[in-house]
Amino acid sequence: MTIGFALLGAGRIGKVHAAAIAATPRIHLTAVADAFAEPANELAAVSGAEVRTIDAIMVADDIDAVDIVAPNHLHAEMAVAALEAGKHVLLEKPMATTVEALVAQARAGDAAVMIDVNCRPLVVPDREPYVARVERVLRLTDVVKVSDEDLAYLRPGRDPLDAARDLLAVGPRAVLLTAGGGSVTVLTGDGDVDVPVPPVEVVDTIGAGDSFGGGFLAWWQAVGRQVDDLADPEAIVPAVRAAIQVAGVVVTRRGADPPWRSELPTDWAP
Repeated sequence: MTIGFALLGAGRIGKVHAAAIAATPRIHLTAVADAFAEPANELAAVSGAEVRTIDAIMVADDIDAVDIVAPNHLHAEMAVAALEAGKHVLLEKPMATTVEALVAQARAGDAAVMIDVNCRPLVVPDREPYVARVERVLRLTDVVKVSDEDLAYLRPGRDPLDAARDLLAVGPRAVLLTAGGGSVTVLTGDGDVDVPVPPVEVVDTIGAGDSFGGGFLAWWQAVGRQVDDLADPEAIVPAVRAAIQVAGVVVTRRGADPPWRSELPTDWAP
């Protein structure tokens, strides 16, 4: 199966992403859109993609995913339009100034929302507004993935489990608390469940959290689970086990290199 991609933005970063898409098996750059014709035409000529309007991309059957590399102020509008059109969305960083608006619009459109808090204290210039923004986003979120290190920044001095319960009280239906190689704790309004993490030989932890989140969502979608199922911890546990398997692969190799479905066990998802 080949996944058709569209690039929304043909500037310098768009060219970098086009090269990455070209170097990746099983995906194909199908279309490019940009507000300016010249860079769009140049990138299309190099990549073999078509130049299309954004509206045409959103309704195209041969495009499965959009990669947004447009100016930051356009991120939320483009991402919401793509989500509403049923496309997968990759959103170029930095997006911190628009993510709150994006989540709010996604929620208004009845989309399920999962957030990986993923705190980066060294690049946060002012902790207080950052934490306030995180909490506003959490009120609009269905699932939160958070690590014990994230919680040490968000809730200094607080026990990680108690801090995770604090986040649950803000509004999400479920919190997934990770602790490196330790168990993952699933927290919902109905209680907590610990999911063991099998030991693996760790080469590199880059991409482990992202792979965990992607694995969780991929499994959840594959088995047809709905947002209401997040109320039941036992319904979440198999998805967490599947996410652990995905993250368990990526940490055994160098770089953020998550596995293809064919690299996972045949019974990974029903």
